[in-house]
Amino acid sequence: MIDFGIYHNSTREQSEKLRGNAEQVFTVLFQRTGVDRSSHLMILDVGCGLGFLSYVAAKYFPNADILGIDTFSHESLEQSSIVKAKRNMELLGLSDRVEFKRVNILGMSETLGRFDLAISNLVFHNLGERRFDAYQRVRDILKADSFFINGDLFWNEQSFIQDNDKVKGFDLIYYVNPRLSNNSPLYYVSLYRKKT
Repeated sequence: MIDFGIYHNSTREQSEKLRGNAEQVFTVLFQRTGVDRSSHLMILDVGCGLGFLSYVAAKYFPNADILGIDTFSHESLEQSSIVKAKRNMELLGLSDRVEFKRVNILGMSETLGRFDLAISNLVFHNLGERRFDAYQRVRDILKADSFFINGDLFWNEQSFIQDNDKVKGFDLIYYVNPRLSNNSPLYYVSLYRKKT
């Protein structure tokens, strides 16, 4: 059985609803890149968990190869494991295009390869101020004229704006703010282009 896990402070039903919302929004932003869906892309899924966003990217870009990286040990996703992530891709028939590696975001480097697109969802806020170093590391392994799509939580619109002012090496092209609930932090999904 395919199992993308349960997010912390959520039920399985809430986690599935969050994933449904994320899939819709990420699909819109994939379209906004203007990249041909049939392109042979190299995609990096940063903090991939059990592979949900890797699956969404593989579905949208049927010729892409995807590398998901994670420590597979953070408490933000219950019972995360590289074995479960690989099993999900096998069950989805994607194991020939989606690969996973145990890598700490703050330790990633060009040895992973060079990528046309990086994606991430609900990861960077877990890093606190270290997230700005992580953004730079993502930028460093992207090819010229590539994109980064990041979904994350912010306490308010001002914190989203301040964060984007501190993110270096990217131009913010577009973002969406789908409201998750009235009493939760704000969820923004942003499309960035790497500055050359």
